[in-house]
Amino acid sequence: MIKKRMPVFVLSILGFVSAAIADVTDITYTPTSPIMGQIVTYTAVNDGTKPVTSYKWEYKYTSGTCPGTWELAPGNTNTVAFYEARPGTWQVRLTATYGPGTGMPPTPPPTPAVITKDVTIAPATGFAIVGGLDVTTARTSSIVVKFRVKAGTNDCGQFLSMRCIAQEILTDYVTLNPPFSGTAPDDVDWWPDTAQPTFKLVGNEIHDTKAFSFSDADWNAIPAGATFLSSVQALRLKYVDPCGTTKYISLGSIRIYWEKVGANNWRLYIIP
Repeated sequence: MIKKRMPVFVLSILGFVSAAIADVTDITYTPTSPIMGQIVTYTAVNDGTKPVTSYKWEYKYTSGTCPGTWELAPGNTNTVAFYEARPGTWQVRLTATYGPGTGMPPTPPPTPAVITKDVTIAPATGFAIVGGLDVTTARTSSIVVKFRVKAGTNDCGQFLSMRCIAQEILTDYVTLNPPFSGTAPDDVDWWPDTAQPTFKLVGNEIHDTKAFSFSDADWNAIPAGATFLSSVQALRLKYVDPCGTTKYISLGSIRIYWEKVGANNWRLYIIP
C-alpha cells in the first residue's frame, strides 16, 4: 500500500490526462481487506458530467509515533496500484481537477474534488510449512524447509521481503544419546539481523536450509529409524516502520524432528 517515503509502484500511467467527463465522488480499492506485501489497486469513482483534467494521488502514514506528512505518488490517472510490505494504517488522498464547462461560452472550472480514504494493512499472524518435510534425503545433502507467511488463512503478499526480514530462535533441544552427550544449549537471541544464504525471506516464504556434519562414527551410532534431534523453532518478522521504529511480528513456533532413514539418509518431520 503506502509508505512514508516513495512507494514502489507496480502500475501507474504517467503524463497528462485528457479531459474526461466524470464527477469524482469516492475512492475504492482492491483487495478490500489488504494484508502485508499485497498489491493494492486504487480507483477513483467517477460519476456525473464534469470534465476531469488531472488526478493527483497522495498518501501518509497515520498509525505511527511520527506526524504523517502527505507524499505525492507519481501518476495522473484515475487508477493507481502499489504495495506496502508493512502493517498499519495509511490515509490516501485523491485530488481531481476539473476543466471548464463545455458550453459556449465555457463556464469556469468547478472546484476540485478532494477525497480521502483510511486504509489498514493487516499484519502477518502465523505460518504454514509448504516444503521440506517428509523428504528422504542423502546424509550429505541439506534440506530446505519453506515456511509460508500467513495473515489468518490467507498468504501474505509476494512483496513481503521488500521491507521485512525473517528471524528464528531455537530452544528446547532433545538429542539422542548416544552419540550425543547431553542436550544442546538454547539460542540466546533471535537470528539473523540481515538475510543469510541459509535463512532468508523469499517473497512471502522463509527458506531455512538445514544440514549437519557428523563424523562417520557418530552417524553410525544412530540406529536406523531413530529420531536423533528435535527442537522448537520460533519465527518472527522484523521491519522498520515509516517513523523509523523497529518492530517485530511473532509468527508462532513448531517442534521439528530429525530422523535417520536407513543407513545413509535422513528426513525432517513434525507431529501434528
